[in-house]
Amino acid sequence: MNNGHYIEALRPRLPPEALRPYPRACVAICMHLAILTGCVFACAYSSSGWWFVLGLVAGNSRAALSFLAHDVSHRSVVTNRYLLYPLELILLSPVFAPVTVWRKVHQAHHAHTNSDGDPERRYLASELTRGVKLLAGLSAPNRGLRFNVLYLHWIAWPFRHVFALLYPLGHAARFVPARPRYTTTEKAWVALELLLIVAIQIFLWVLVRDAYLWIAIMPVLISSAVISVYFFTNHDLRPIGDAKDILAASTSVIVPEICNKLHSNFAYHTEHHLFPTMNPRFYPLVRELLREHFPDQFHCVSLAKAWSDLLQSPIASPRAEA
Repeated sequence: MNNGHYIEALRPRLPPEALRPYPRACVAICMHLAILTGCVFACAYSSSGWWFVLGLVAGNSRAALSFLAHDVSHRSVVTNRYLLYPLELILLSPVFAPVTVWRKVHQAHHAHTNSDGDPERRYLASELTRGVKLLAGLSAPNRGLRFNVLYLHWIAWPFRHVFALLYPLGHAARFVPARPRYTTTEKAWVALELLLIVAIQIFLWVLVRDAYLWIAIMPVLISSAVISVYFFTNHDLRPIGDAKDILAASTSVIVPEICNKLHSNFAYHTEHHLFPTMNPRFYPLVRELLREHFPDQFHCVSLAKAWSDLLQSPIASPRAEA
């Protein structure tokens, strides 16, 4: 089966509002931004005994904002282009991610999901030179190095893709498995966005000084760990294919409902790839429809089961049978 077949079967069963923007998500964005701002100023004017607690609180909101940033980038919150870019800058710059790099990589990911052209896929065995094998082993959970990637994957993500941008397409594999094409204008925007990221970190350092690691770095590490728990289950359990069958290329996971509330239903990942601009509140309905109409194709397991399987996987991804 192919993606068009799934969409044709499911879309008539969805209410019209499911495919409309959900601007009320801006309330959650503002709430978490207010919490982050409050934690920063609290660190600046409180004793060191509070810094760890404030870092934990900020980390929770930083993770929530990362998932909301993902929704914003898919135009499921606002569609006005004059609001989109500034909002993405606000949400992504504090986690060291240049907006232009995020857009290019994530667009390529959706266009080539878990296929050769996907910058987010795992490496194939044929691509594992000595250096790439080390990078691949450190970049995803596997049976060789199991718990080394949670906190650092999304810290390394922007650096890997920015370094790949600086190399010709044929040489970018030393950093990422695939690289989208960038125009000269896009590269200039990336440079400006990197300057903004540096400026934000300098501002935070000047403001909080000794609390910098607790309020600027610790929340990003927490956010990286939370995102990675989902990210590695999204596609790493499936073989590399041709991107024509998203149910064969992705996995959805079952998590406690409070996680769905906090993380914008990111556990519904196959559902998201079928309807990437959908209001995330309706992904549970899509899951019900997939279980009803495509039970044999739909891969949905508990998060614990997904991670158990990941930790038994080899470094290289297999290729799907033709």
